[in-house]
Amino acid sequence: MYIMSTRKCKDIDKYTIDKIGIPSIILMENASNEVISNILKLKGNFIVFCGIGNNGGDGLAIARKLILQNRDVHIVVIGGLEKCSNEFSVNLNILNNLTSNISFINNENNLDEFFTNLKDYEIAIDCIFGIGLNRKLNDFYIKLINTINKNLKLK
Repeated sequence: MYIMSTRKCKDIDKYTIDKIGIPSIILMENASNEVISNILKLKGNFIVFCGIGNNGGDGLAIARKLILQNRDVHIVVIGGLEKCSNEFSVNLNILNNLTSNISFINNENNLDEFFTNLKDYEIAIDCIFGIGLNRKLNDFYIKLINTINKNLKLK
């Protein structure tokens, strides 16, 4: 297995999109197919945490593929939709046609209360941030991640 730097990952994505001509939305489909091929064997229900960027778009594609496999999936979108990427928006629109099992969190209010309703989920998929994260987390994200870790009883 090779581990690449953030810069190298971005360069490969850019080359694939700009030079080869594979759209970003297709790259998301390919990434989600790889994840699905590795998690479908897992037993249990899923909760997928999605940021509003392309990593979140990957998570939405994963959630869609799980739903199409008749798996129990809850999607949690984190962040304001006014800042979401185009690819994220495409995947969210598709999911809105498939399920109403989507929650939205964009502030700290009632985080603990929100997560007490989600203690039954056994498998969590983290698609909040991707390789583009280049800043310290603000108080909202620190509290969110701590609340996720505190409330979910994952196997």
